[in-house]
Amino acid sequence: HMITRLLLLAAALAAGSADPVHKDPLVYKNVLNVSVDAPNFYVFSDLGAWHGFALPSSSSKSLALAGPYLHGGPGMLGDSFFSVKVGGEEVAVSWEGELLPGLLKVQGQFAQAHANASLETVFLSSRTSAIRINVTYAEPSTSPFALTLAGAAGIQTRVQFDATSTPHTLVARLTRSGAPNGQIRISFAPSDSVSFEVSDLKREYTAQLNASTKHTSEESSTHTNPNSNTNTSPETPTAASSHSFYVAFTFCFNDTEAAVEAGLISEFFSSPSRVFASSGARWADYVNKATSTAATPAQAWLGVKALLTLMGNWRSAHDLFLHGGLYPSFIGYQGFWAWDSWKHARALVHIDPALAASQIQALYDYQMTKTQSGFSSSMIPDVIMPGNTNWCNTKPPLSAWAVASLLRVSPGPSRAFAQGIFPHLLAYHQWWYEYRDVNHNGLAEFGATENRKQCMAWESGMDNAVRFDDTTLARGGPSAWTASQESVDLNAFLYAEKLFLAEIAIALGNQSLATALQQQAATLKTQAQAAFFNPATGFMHDRLLNGTLLPSLGCEGFAALWAGLASEAQAASMARVLANSTLFNTPLPFPTFAASQKQFDPTGYWRGPVWIDQAFFALAGLRRYNYTTQADTMFASLLAHGQGLGTTDATPLGEYYNPLTGQRLGTSHFGWTAAHLLLMVLGDWV
Repeated sequence: HMITRLLLLAAALAAGSADPVHKDPLVYKNVLNVSVDAPNFYVFSDLGAWHGFALPSSSSKSLALAGPYLHGGPGMLGDSFFSVKVGGEEVAVSWEGELLPGLLKVQGQFAQAHANASLETVFLSSRTSAIRINVTYAEPSTSPFALTLAGAAGIQTRVQFDATSTPHTLVARLTRSGAPNGQIRISFAPSDSVSFEVSDLKREYTAQLNASTKHTSEESSTHTNPNSNTNTSPETPTAASSHSFYVAFTFCFNDTEAAVEAGLISEFFSSPSRVFASSGARWADYVNKATSTAATPAQAWLGVKALLTLMGNWRSAHDLFLHGGLYPSFIGYQGFWAWDSWKHARALVHIDPALAASQIQALYDYQMTKTQSGFSSSMIPDVIMPGNTNWCNTKPPLSAWAVASLLRVSPGPSRAFAQGIFPHLLAYHQWWYEYRDVNHNGLAEFGATENRKQCMAWESGMDNAVRFDDTTLARGGPSAWTASQESVDLNAFLYAEKLFLAEIAIALGNQSLATALQQQAATLKTQAQAAFFNPATGFMHDRLLNGTLLPSLGCEGFAALWAGLASEAQAASMARVLANSTLFNTPLPFPTFAASQKQFDPTGYWRGPVWIDQAFFALAGLRRYNYTTQADTMFASLLAHGQGLGTTDATPLGEYYNPLTGQRLGTSHFGWTAAHLLLMVLGDWV
């Protein structure tokens, strides 16, 4: 039955490949659910902005954008922060919203005014979003048009408005407990057609826009493809029939930022169509890159879903974040974790190489030195998080993987970055042998800067893995504690990192260093093959410092295949283990712990669920050793059985998945799930 199921999956995958894969962003409508009705709804943001918007509840009668959603603070401030009134008519007869790559839109009808209206938003910068309001009357009308901004009670101390400013701007300063120390600015293009009514300083501000006066924009509201690469604006309609108004929404953290944004906003109002066209062209390029080698329309849909997930988690430089990067998820993970960052960057090299470099640099900004700390020279912290940056441990070494990939994809623009960070990569690599090899035998252990077992487990990235149930810590020196076992995945990562560092050295013209690193890798490979492989199980295991192999059979062995650490014979044996339906070939393949083991728990975090990064390591490893058919079949099974992975629906990407049912588990919109799925869709397994 297992063979039949796998053959059917392979046949379905092959049959689907005949369908055309679309590159047009407009094809990918509502790839994620952006309605506040949805559990764990997606928040639309871009360019690393600290605010975003969603669609209001389906029960809402207003034509509105829900929000703003403020990242790093209170979250959603209102169900209809921006709402449109036409002729005093507040209730839209009907409305619908849609999320396109790079654009959020809501449109509806007003019966009494005989008008259609829409709100469209894109992002102008990391602090400001641009909103276009289109109003079209079925017959000539002088009905007034109003944009109502309804805030949440208690988030402002006072609202300031200066009608003489250019552009006209409302300013609200946030004071609610838990809100970031920032300010909201709402700017309108200077025009004689704009007047203001402030009905409640804490709740509502109304900008009354006179529809009988011709709008100042050169752009027509009938321009139906804001994401088009070409600007084909038709003749501007008369003021009596159609109008476009523009609003800029800014969430910034201080007056200096506000001054910078004011200049950008003035430029936006002078030619708003260029901002919408530029955003559309950028996202068309993103979509093309995310789907360029997708085998089927469903895989292309998944690639766009991964793209939106990554970009929705992007936060620009602010406070402790000296460079921009990605949260693991905007839901529950408000910081930059080290190995999440390396994985995000590894995928982002295909979409936005500059953002990939920034993500890497954001962590290396905090690389420690002895003069700064007195211990752990060259260590990278576990996570950078306001109020809780964790120096108790670091995370597995994958940053050189991302930098080497960056140089492959974007060799010219990335060379200067690689040259600057390369000494720091080398120092971090050497740090592992200085602080995480307690018996100095060349095989490293996970550890911590203090005698806390949980910190050691965090350092592995597998917080509650079965292999650590009985682990103890050994003192390795000042502020250095290591596990009582040498881990196969850590040493596989270090082996791969030597080769990635050698690749970077060659690109930078240092052949002698590359040769030395390659020789070190060859030595480690021979040592690791003898140390970690168990002929009785046919798999790689952690081992105690005395050389005894641990019995736990988990995903830590996947990394040995991905890195090329195993011998050909060992890889053949491990491929058979991966194909075994009682071990790792579960309905959703690649559980983090073998399904036959008594401690297996399909919902137990790192004690059984499928994490997509580990599935990637296994699939990439099978391909490395030329088990391509097996890899293709198991990849098809992964997509077919993972909730939301193989269907063109709006199911968000999960943090991890139940290997027996395929159900999403953990948080939603998870970054490294998106990163590795994007690499899979693009066929980048290196």
